[in-house]
Amino acid sequence: MVKAGIVGWLSTLPLGNPEAGLALLGHGITLVGLLGAFVAALLGVIQRQPKAVLAYSSVSQLGMLASLVGVGLSAPGLWPTLLTPVALFAAHHGLTKGALFLGVGISEHPPRLPLWLIGLLLVLPALSLSGVLASGLVAKYSMKEALYAGEHAALVTWLSLAAVGSTLLMSRALWLQWRERGDRALAWRSSMSLAWLSTVLSALTLPWWLPLGESGMAWPPLQELPALVWPAALGLTLAGLVGWASRQAAFQPAWLADEWLRQGDLWWVYASLARRVTTVMRVLGERLGTRVQRIRQRLRGGERSGMRKLDRATRIEQFFIRFNAPLMIGLALLLLLGLWLG
Repeated sequence: MVKAGIVGWLSTLPLGNPEAGLALLGHGITLVGLLGAFVAALLGVIQRQPKAVLAYSSVSQLGMLASLVGVGLSAPGLWPTLLTPVALFAAHHGLTKGALFLGVGISEHPPRLPLWLIGLLLVLPALSLSGVLASGLVAKYSMKEALYAGEHAALVTWLSLAAVGSTLLMSRALWLQWRERGDRALAWRSSMSLAWLSTVLSALTLPWWLPLGESGMAWPPLQELPALVWPAALGLTLAGLVGWASRQAAFQPAWLADEWLRQGDLWWVYASLARRVTTVMRVLGERLGTRVQRIRQRLRGGERSGMRKLDRATRIEQFFIRFNAPLMIGLALLLLLGLWLG
């Protein structure tokens, strides 16, 4: 589903068009993408469900990709070089994340295969997503080279730091899968097992069969490997230290002991905001009802006062109707007296 959104971006945004004049928007998208990459990683490592961790990983990975799309708007001349790595990154993430999600079900109902083989096939997509293997390594190297050519070394550094978060998320997801592993129950020829195996194979062999134009993708030389794998190494080291420390009685942080932020974090923010808005609307409604009631009471008081005045006017009218003949004679006499005196 998220790849459909990426196709929409690449199809509708004026990427690589120097006449678009959207450099400011591009910088904003890059900043928001990096922010999403880091925040999603921080939120993901405290989740307790493997699929929730993988979902936050998708948000983090798409934040990285969004930052590259922002570069396509802010530096249009770089986009022709950056398009191929972005396409490879999107395809790599779709297949690799598919293999990881299917792997959650596999870990809960392992097929009748050697345990070492199941574990290896679960770990390989995670290593690829961390950028140290297969399509992940190639995509990372291609993006890095394109950004260096466009003098975006700072963005390379930030993306490398975000890759540390990706490794932490993969470590967390695999650890949760290991803790919740089930007994071997599926035949390796079952539809679930075959779908998982085919997705893992497709993700790992992606650079060889994905059509990427005439330039294609180049594998990184050996001397570039340390610069590419250090984020994953740092992430694994941090994951190991946190895992060791969490076993110590003196170190039990709240974010590991309690699920203080549930999955679907934005939903709970929206729900809390809706409750507050509902409370405010109820209070305003009660106040408005009180004021309306007071206005009604005042109107009713004015109505009674007006009716009393109308009653008086009616009595005066009845007096004139009853004594109209004497009053007319008296008025005529007054007129005659005035004429005689005049």
